Amino acid sequence: LLVEDLKLLMTAIELKVFNQLSESKSAVEVAEAIEGHPQNTMLFLNGLATCGLLTKDDGFYKNSPIAQAFLAEGGPTYLGDGFISQDEMSRKMFRDLGRLVKEGPRPSDYDNSSSEGEWARFATWMANCERAGVAQQMSDIVSELPEFSSFRKMLDLGGGPGIFGIAMVGRHPSMSGVIFDRQPVVEVAEGFIKE
Repeated sequence: LLVEDLKLLMTAIELKVFNQLSESKSAVEVAEAIEGHPQNTMLFLNGLATCGLLTKDDGFYKNSPIAQAFLAEGGPTYLGDGFISQDEMSRKMFRDLGRLVKEGPRPSDYDNSSSEGEWARFATWMANCERAGVAQQMSDIVSELPEFSSFRKMLDLGGGPGIFGIAMVGRHPSMSGVIFDRQPVVEVAEGFIKE
């Protein structure tokens, strides 16, 4: 993505534009919903349409299939929170990039003190990413290993929300799995396992 395209995407996620466009709407309707300036909202929506994230038909905008699947909140493959988290991490890294190149990392660069709520949110958006196809791809690769049929147990260290583990065990009827991670993440995984 170009920097400009990325900024359009991130702004649309932050303003929850994709939540408004599961059905066709005019720029004025979207502007009212997001409390935006009507003319600038129209220009913004045109930019998103140019990127292929929206379709535009006779002055009405609607999510493209990709935007609907991955950028409208509420779906099982919503990735917006993940993009926001990645953007925050990238900004922090790039803000200190010169120092990191010259001096290397400091102990404070490895701050691992996120709250339990942050870990649970991270696990939830990671699950959406994994459900978007990555877990299926991974289980396809692993299940093709010659020794896969002889596996009886699987330990997934840092298993996150458990979607990879669920996919692997699902491909092998007699294998059991254990997912190991931080407590708030395990609680998220338990929910997916119960499903």
